[in-house]
Amino acid sequence: MQYIARLFTSVARRYLPDAYVFAIILTLVVFLFGWFFMGEDPIKMAVYWGDGFWNLLKFGMQMAMILVTGFTLAKAPLVKKFLLSIAKLPKNNVQAVGLVTICACVASYLNWGFGLVVSALLAMEVAKKLRRVNYGLLIASAYSGFLVWHGGLSGSIPLKLTDPQGPIQKIISREFIGVNETLYAGFNILLLVVTVSLLTFINCWMAKDEKGLREVSLEHHDVEPIQAYEESPATKLENSLLLSILIGVLFLIYIVNHFASGGGPSLNMMITIFLFLAIALHYRPSSLLNAFNESVKGSSGILLQFPFYAGIMGMMSGSGLAMEMSEIILSFATSDTLLFFSYLSAGIVNFFVPSGGGQWALQGPVILPVAAELGVDFAKASMAIAWGDAWTNMVQPFWALPVLAAGKCSLREMMGYCSVIFIVIGTAQSIIFLLI
Repeated sequence: MQYIARLFTSVARRYLPDAYVFAIILTLVVFLFGWFFMGEDPIKMAVYWGDGFWNLLKFGMQMAMILVTGFTLAKAPLVKKFLLSIAKLPKNNVQAVGLVTICACVASYLNWGFGLVVSALLAMEVAKKLRRVNYGLLIASAYSGFLVWHGGLSGSIPLKLTDPQGPIQKIISREFIGVNETLYAGFNILLLVVTVSLLTFINCWMAKDEKGLREVSLEHHDVEPIQAYEESPATKLENSLLLSILIGVLFLIYIVNHFASGGGPSLNMMITIFLFLAIALHYRPSSLLNAFNESVKGSSGILLQFPFYAGIMGMMSGSGLAMEMSEIILSFATSDTLLFFSYLSAGIVNFFVPSGGGQWALQGPVILPVAAELGVDFAKASMAIAWGDAWTNMVQPFWALPVLAAGKCSLREMMGYCSVIFIVIGTAQSIIFLLI
């Protein structure tokens, strides 16, 4: 396993381009597939791409905000102290990788956005403490926790099933499928336990290879309030504790009212909570501003690349390529193998449509009627799509962007390790879906 990890890492360092170049190549591949295999006019394919280009504008802004607010929160003195206290626990590379893996899985299970940011920041603090670590593997371990998100509390497919749209309701002949049949079902708990256990073992095993160890030097700046040569009314406002208290109380009232009124955890609410905590823990507006300005630099990859993936999704949907791919794979399925082929098809489609909600909109109406025809449980078929979507994220750099930005690591440094995780976890989860 260590040899394979070194091999994949060596190949990734030499041949894997930057995530932006990967997005361009993927765009061109989908364009050619739609043109030659789906028979679409190239002008139409360009229109599908252009029409879809800005469909992730809101979502891209949300991801940039959750990254920046997560960064800003982590730079608060109290949070920094907490991260440092955890970062002191591991004494060597193996322990560091094991700690980051488990923390990443727990955080991503609670909320995928929270998990992406916090796990990368923890990995960076651990690296600063140990100095000599396999940093590519450490960041890969932080990202690997993302494997469990779709089986966790913020999984978009199981949450959508609690209030499905009309077409899905007609297929399942029910008003909803509760989380007791998806997230809290025995098969999903089995998948979670096996995935986390095996993932921790794989990462720690790869960490035993001392050839990947190196000295890590990460830039570190303590955030200080704005200093002025002379005190003025403006600088008094910039360093006013009262202003932070007043706006923090406003945030707190809104958040408490949201949950008291029956509202649930959403991406917007997670950003709101992050921002509220950042304001509260930085104490003064000047400290928050400095931390926020420094944090914005890490969001450039998201702002640039998300529109390209939105264009890819537009071509996949408009040309019918996503449905065609799913239907071809499902044509081989039987009642005993449908879950496996649903998992596999979701993994493949995820390369081109790396969005749980977007993928469900494309594949749900294709896979669920087949499940009805073959007598396969709808909840299991839906979760097969969900876990397949999460699986291939290990080799699809779309969701790695926040982790790479937070951890100040290049894609090629961690992708070799993610490839090993992709193969091993994919094999284990495939076996489970063949047996349940």
